[in-house]
Amino acid sequence: MLDSPQKVREPAPIPQTRACDNPDCAKRLRWSSGRGRPPLYCSNTCRKRAVSVARKLARAIHASQRQLLEESLTYRAEREVRGNLARLEWLLSMYPVSARSGTREDQ
Repeated sequence: MLDSPQKVREPAPIPQTRACDNPDCAKRLRWSSGRGRPPLYCSNTCRKRAVSVARKLARAIHASQRQLLEESLTYRAEREVRGNLARLEWLLSMYPVSARSGTREDQ
């Protein structure tokens, strides 16, 4: 066996694209070499849609929490509300802070 120089792997290139912050959007964003912050959403409409959905989820979570505290529920009804609350919290967790920052819990 001949001694051949061992090939050194080059590092993987840094990706120049990323997914839109809206979980319902499949578009990719491209990093521009210009000035300013890189975009988080593919469009202003997409950002508004994500904030709107996150706000609706936050309202539904608040309503479910209030229902658990204020109403005397049967065991089955409480289990159903708790299951729905867990599902809503899970759905909201898919939205990044950039979408949830527009939500208010007291609405």
